[in-house]
Amino acid sequence: MINNEFNNIITEIKNRILLSDIIKRDIKLIRKGREYIGVCPFHVEKTGSFFVSDEKCSFHCFGCGISGNVFTYVMRKDGITFYQALKKLANFANVKLPDIEDIKRNSSEYNNIYKILNTALKYYISNIDIAMDYCNNRNITNTKEFYLGFVPNNNDLYKLLIKNYSKDDINKSGLFLSNNYPRFRNRLMFPIFDNKNRVIAFGGRSINGEDP
Repeated sequence: MINNEFNNIITEIKNRILLSDIIKRDIKLIRKGREYIGVCPFHVEKTGSFFVSDEKCSFHCFGCGISGNVFTYVMRKDGITFYQALKKLANFANVKLPDIEDIKRNSSEYNNIYKILNTALKYYISNIDIAMDYCNNRNITNTKEFYLGFVPNNNDLYKLLIKNYSKDDINKSGLFLSNNYPRFRNRLMFPIFDNKNRVIAFGGRSINGEDP
């Protein structure tokens, strides 16, 4: 199943590399407690406001407001797609990527799964207002640019999907638990796209301090 395949690879890459090691190739980082700080590579500044956390695998600039993980960093810094960044980081981490065409050939349901994930993205985006206080407090102002959304703690998305897709395909999307409730709940959602701009996975960040 495509979504789980890539989620597993993404997790393995994150476990094998440090975000700071990737960013140190571009800018000088200075350790500050459990984080690193440096001059932001995405806008001109004299005083470092760019913070990097290996523990959270995330970066945030308090100057221009940009934030993300190791994949979004490489995508933005190198001007490449997610799949290109995935291949680049997989090579850096010595992780073997499966051939995307092989995955497709072995997954007859992939078209429906793409549609399910795209429907989920639209649903998450429609709920972003619930998380806007969190976004504003974190200086995240570009939610539309990065297609950020929010998943509430209910099974409304499942009810929406079951009208058009089989229970088997919905389960294979990896979005739900066995009780039809979302795997991610009360989370800011980050879509992950392939090189054809299709949603293949999601990342989520708690907005109320719950387990990741």
